[in-house]
Amino acid sequence: MKPEEREQLFRDGFEAYVEGDMERALSQYSPEIEATAPDWMNQGTFKGHQGFLEWAAAWHEAWESWTQELVEVRAAGADHVVARVRVRGRGRGSGVELDQEVGQVVAVDEHGKATYIQITQDFERALEIAREREVSN
Repeated sequence: MKPEEREQLFRDGFEAYVEGDMERALSQYSPEIEATAPDWMNQGTFKGHQGFLEWAAAWHEAWESWTQELVEVRAAGADHVVARVRVRGRGRGSGVELDQEVGQVVAVDEHGKATYIQITQDFERALEIAREREVSN
């Protein structure tokens, strides 16, 4: 898949997710999608569409308000896309305010479906993860 096609796939899935259109978002993901944020929030790896939905639900339960803004998308290697995303939120119950840029890594298969999503603390770490995954695959 061409780099610009992978970038557009990410934009489409991100837009659907942010708009709350989970059916459209899941149509961009492989049934074997793996989602994780091990160095940020929601520890653990969530697998499949159901796992992704559980991951997203846990995320939204933790936040009274939550917004995401796509800042940058870049194809990385032959199979990955990385993104810089500005997240803002207020913790449910705690009232803790969050305003930070995070990195997202997405692997895309030969069918144009996302197979792996990882959220990390920053864009540079997302680039490192994409490079490591490209070498190991």
